[in-house]
Amino acid sequence: TGHTQHQCHARFSGESMSIQDLGSIGELLAALTTIATLFYLALQIRHSTNATRAATMDTILADVRTFEREVFILNPQNVDLFRRGLSSFESLDANEKVVLNYIFAQLVHLISNMQQHFSSGNISKERLDPRMDFLSSILRTPGGEIWWGETASMYDPEFYRIINEHILKTLGEQTVLERISFMRYEASA
Repeated sequence: TGHTQHQCHARFSGESMSIQDLGSIGELLAALTTIATLFYLALQIRHSTNATRAATMDTILADVRTFEREVFILNPQNVDLFRRGLSSFESLDANEKVVLNYIFAQLVHLISNMQQHFSSGNISKERLDPRMDFLSSILRTPGGEIWWGETASMYDPEFYRIINEHILKTLGEQTVLERISFMRYEASA
């Protein structure tokens, strides 16, 4: 009689199932449910990560557009100043050097922000590299070299190291002056 107390009287394929058999089936169902839940959570995390990356890139691009609009479009005299400064920082007067300093600093801060987002996984290397290349091509110009040499130590040491490594890696490549013809400044006669 003790044996019959531990058996389920339900019939499955003609055999009676014990409580232990039912428990095993329950454990299997629980394991399958857990796997399905984990799979669903992985999909949700992936979706959330992609949404975060897209939002981060949108914010960065908005910052770039704001920079370009405020610095160059609304202040077209800065285009000439930027071009002259890239070619010859020393030819600028003291006030022009200060303005160019702010323009260069804003560019560096934009790229530094991107680097931080890259480090935290919010943007891809494919998104960061072209901007790093552009910044490096500016900092390798005659004016960019002088400015970076005087101000680089004011930036985050890790970013300073990353930028300097990138500059060294791209030394043989064209600067922005060589790559983009209309960026060159030629003094009028």
